[in-house]
Amino acid sequence: MVDVYPKAESPPACVSGFFNGEPQATKMEAMPELLADDATIEFIGPYAGPTTGMVLPREAILGGALPGLVASFPDFTFNPTKVAPVKGPDGGWWAKMQVTGTFTGAPFTPMPDKLPAVEPTNEGFLIGPEVFTVYPTEDGKIQKITVEAQYPGALVGPPGIYVAVGGKLG
Repeated sequence: MVDVYPKAESPPACVSGFFNGEPQATKMEAMPELLADDATIEFIGPYAGPTTGMVLPREAILGGALPGLVASFPDFTFNPTKVAPVKGPDGGWWAKMQVTGTFTGAPFTPMPDKLPAVEPTNEGFLIGPEVFTVYPTEDGKIQKITVEAQYPGALVGPPGIYVAVGGKLG
């Protein structure tokens, strides 16, 4: 019998590493090597809410966003149900997934200069689903990640996590 269906392409290691469903704390040491020098995380789509137009450059990802989330939510995890990514026509690898964590660490605020920190509650949060798309470079680094909420009023990104754990925006 002739196989008429092409074999699915396997994602690059940087994509698999992002979507593997392991807690972010286990990946923090590797993050500087996984992100391209000009890497960004962008919040897109009609339901981005308070993250509309937000673009986090590499320095903000490594210097504040991810370390802050891991410090407050030691089990902070993208894709805890390990949804396998699919390659889109634009070369990005995407999955519709959730984000979870348990608020057992440091007080949390996504914007220390604008929002007061919320004290730990020892409770978990779950946001999503959101479509995360990871765009790899030719040399196997993450160039860009887009995050797209899927419904009106969705809790998205660090501001959404802040609301999920009891914070109030503006």
